[in-house]
Amino acid sequence: SLDLLFVDGAHAGDAASRDLETFWPKVAPGGVVLVDDLHSTDLAPQHAVHPWCGDVWRSYHEFRREHASEIEDAYVWKHPRVGPRPEHQRPWGFLRRKSA
Repeated sequence: SLDLLFVDGAHAGDAASRDLETFWPKVAPGGVVLVDDLHSTDLAPQHAVHPWCGDVWRSYHEFRREHASEIEDAYVWKHPRVGPRPEHQRPWGFLRRKSA
């Protein structure tokens, strides 16, 4: 089982959904999942520069809804950056599986 899963694969379409659905069963009770690049114009209009903007965001929130009974905590951390400009923002999603 996994104590930590970091999802940062393909961003377009339902790739993040497939990663989450594939690996979630392997996440240990109390384990954490971090999902990179939750870009959305809901967070910041400048995220629209990314052609896949919104895809990972939708996948993360759909997964949260579908697996709500298995999730202890869920947050979106909006502020990680890889550079000084607003489009360098790299929002992350956090999920913690309920303990057994």
